[in-house]
Amino acid sequence: MTQKKLQGKSKYAAYDINNDGIVSDEEFEHMAEIKRLEHDLRKQRAQRRMATASLVAMAAFTAAMFFVDLERVKAHENPKDTVSIKFATPADARATVRKVKRINKPYARKIQILTVMEQRAKVMKKAEVVRIAKSAKESLKRARKK
Repeated sequence: MTQKKLQGKSKYAAYDINNDGIVSDEEFEHMAEIKRLEHDLRKQRAQRRMATASLVAMAAFTAAMFFVDLERVKAHENPKDTVSIKFATPADARATVRKVKRINKPYARKIQILTVMEQRAKVMKKAEVVRIAKSAKESLKRARKK
C-alpha cells in the first residue's frame, strides 16, 4: 500500500477520508468509486427525465386525439377536393391566384393554398412568385375585411 503525504490546502485533501494528512490507495479508490457512482446517478436522472417527458408528450397527444375533429386528421379523404397549383413561372403563379380567388372554398382554405405556393416558391428561390402569392393573400385579407 502506497501512501501520499498531502501539502497544505491540496486539491486532494477531499480524498483524505480519515483526516490523517496522508492519502492511501484505498482512499483514492474510494473517491474514484464515489465519483463514478455520482456520474452514473446523474446519467440515470437525465434518462429518467427524458423518459418522463416523452411519456407525458405521448399521453397528451393521445388525449388530444379524443378532442380533435377527425376531419382535420384525415388526409385527402376526398381527392376531388384537391386544388392543383402551378408556379413554375410568374404567369403560372398569376393563373393559380386567379383560380384560387374564384373557387368556392372558405377563406382559410384559400389562404392555406396560397401559403403552400408561397413557401414552396421560397424554397425554390423564386422571389417573383413569392411576391405574387403574398400580394394575393393580402388582397384576400383586404376583401374579407370589407
